Amino acid sequence: MSWQNVGQYVLSQGADKVYSATDAGGKGSAGVWGIDDAQLFDLVAAKTQPKSFNVIMSGSYHGPFNLDLNQYDYPFKTAADYPAEIQELETQVLDPYVLGHLWYSDKMLGAFVRNMQQRYPDALFIITGDHYSRRYLHPRPNLYELTHVPLIIYGNGVNSNMVNSQQIASHMDIAPTLLNLIAPASTEFYSVGQSLLTAPAERTVFGFQTVRNNKQLWRGDLNALYEYYAVNSLDKIQLMPTQTQSFKVIDAATEHAYNQYMAQAWHLLTQGTNNF
Repeated sequence: MSWQNVGQYVLSQGADKVYSATDAGGKGSAGVWGIDDAQLFDLVAAKTQPKSFNVIMSGSYHGPFNLDLNQYDYPFKTAADYPAEIQELETQVLDPYVLGHLWYSDKMLGAFVRNMQQRYPDALFIITGDHYSRRYLHPRPNLYELTHVPLIIYGNGVNSNMVNSQQIASHMDIAPTLLNLIAPASTEFYSVGQSLLTAPAERTVFGFQTVRNNKQLWRGDLNALYEYYAVNSLDKIQLMPTQTQSFKVIDAATEHAYNQYMAQAWHLLTQGTNNF
C-alpha cells in the first residue's frame, strides 16, 4: 500500500466514502499532499453527516512549506522573535517559517473542532499523529521526544479524570477506547488494544520496533541493535535533554511478547479474522 492508493485501501477496510484533494479542487500549496488544512477542513465540514464516523488525515505538517503565513498573523518572522528560552537552546533552532506551518496546522485544527462542536454538540474528537514528529525546536531531541505522539480525547462529557494523563498507549488502544466511550454499557467486543478507561497504569505497549512503559523505552531491531532510554519526570516539559543515559538489555519475555504482538497485527492486516 502506498499513499497514492490509500483511497482504495480504506474502501477495502469498510469505509463507505472517500474524499480527497480532488473533491476540493485539488489546488493548494501542499504539493503532493494535495490541499492546505484550511481547505481540507472546509471539505470535511461540507461532507460530514450526522451520526457518522470520520477519519481525517491532514497534510500541512508535511512539506513543501510555502504558505503565506502573514495572512494568519503568525508571530515569529525570524528566530529573533522567538521567546528567550527558545533562543537560548541552540544556535540551530527550528526555522520560524517551518514552525509556522506546524502552528498553522494546529490553528486550523482548533478552528475546525470549534466549528464542528457548535454544529454537533455531542461530537467526540480523537486527535493524534500517525507517527512521531520529524521536526523539533532544537537539533538534539532525546529518544522520548523522538518516539512519542500526543493523544487528545475531547468532547461533551469527556473529563480529565477518565484517563490518567501519564497513561501510555498505542494506536491500537484508540478503537477500544472509542467503543468504551460510546457503546451501551456491557457491550462486548474483541480488540488487540485496551481501552484507556480501564487499562492498568503500569503496562508495556508496543509499536513498530518500539517497546515502552512508564519508566523506560527501547527502539530498534529488537533481534539485533536497539537504543534504550530511561524516562524521567521532565520529559513532557523540558526543552533540552538533561539526563545522562545508561543502557539496559531488553528481557527475553518482553521481546517474545513483542514478536507475538507483531505477528498478530500482520495476520489481521493480511488475513483479517480468518483462522484467527
